[in-house]
Amino acid sequence: MSSDPHAWASSVVRRFASTTNLLIAGRRFSIHGHDAHAIALSNLLTGIGARAVVGDERPDYLFCTDDVDPFIFSSRHDSGTLPLIVVDAAVSGTGIDEASFGVLNELRAGVFATRFDAVFLVKPTSAARANSV
Repeated sequence: MSSDPHAWASSVVRRFASTTNLLIAGRRFSIHGHDAHAIALSNLLTGIGARAVVGDERPDYLFCTDDVDPFIFSSRHDSGTLPLIVVDAAVSGTGIDEASFGVLNELRAGVFATRFDAVFLVKPTSAARANSV
């Protein structure tokens, strides 16, 4: 893992894209984390056309660079709308405890259903990680 926040952010975005095949441009995002890596990730996502959420706006993608309590966002997430994609983007180790999210099953490599309606967890696959280095 690179200690350079910009290289790390690029790796996170490439692994996310490789794992999910989801678009980033035009999507709303939020980042749970406040260090230089989170800032670099926000700048990169904005630079490729994503839009940071403002106020109580709901993100399409939630990138977690720190540990996160799933109840923080699940209480604000309206399951009657589009799904929420929660991305484990920890700088080291894991930022998301699968047990706390109630991971139900793996839908495809690195993408998991959770106990929350329309909330999916993305943990980039080892193949995607290998390709990003």
